[in-house]
Amino acid sequence: QDEFDAKVHYQLAEGQTLNLLFGDLDGSRLGATFRSEKKTENVLKLWNTKTGREQTLTDSKAWIFGATLSAEGELLAVECCESDKGLDAQIRVYRTTDMQLLASYPSTIHNIVRLRFSNDGKRLAIATGKPDQIVFWNFETSDSIVTKTQWDRGATIAFSGDDARLFAINPGPRGY
Repeated sequence: QDEFDAKVHYQLAEGQTLNLLFGDLDGSRLGATFRSEKKTENVLKLWNTKTGREQTLTDSKAWIFGATLSAEGELLAVECCESDKGLDAQIRVYRTTDMQLLASYPSTIHNIVRLRFSNDGKRLAIATGKPDQIVFWNFETSDSIVTKTQWDRGATIAFSGDDARLFAINPGPRGY
């Protein structure tokens, strides 16, 4: 019988709910966001699955709606808002080794649906709704390009291996 050696174990506190679970490509990092029952605390936890090391990002003023890791797990992008309505969204990029904030995208984006790092970790694709658009943001230079698109909230996005293209898979009636 194979033995499973769990390096990560987390017990939800009473009244705490799991909102989002995510990881990097090789499975060496696992992340999750949690919210308290009274919606007064928002926590993001990040684990190194090989060592079990846990890091915590807590911001009681920011609602964490989404998060993604770069392919190598060295960068973390977080979608957060100052309210639970998601209308004043901001993207923050952190270095995972020490959770240092590296960059913030201005809160001019509304209804963020998906976040995805390019494979080289230099750009972030931000898919939004209302208006339907995809923002390509180079957070190292602060340059961004906005494209208009038709897109449903259930869609997902991924960069091609060479980062030359962004693919969108749309399960809705306008599937592409």
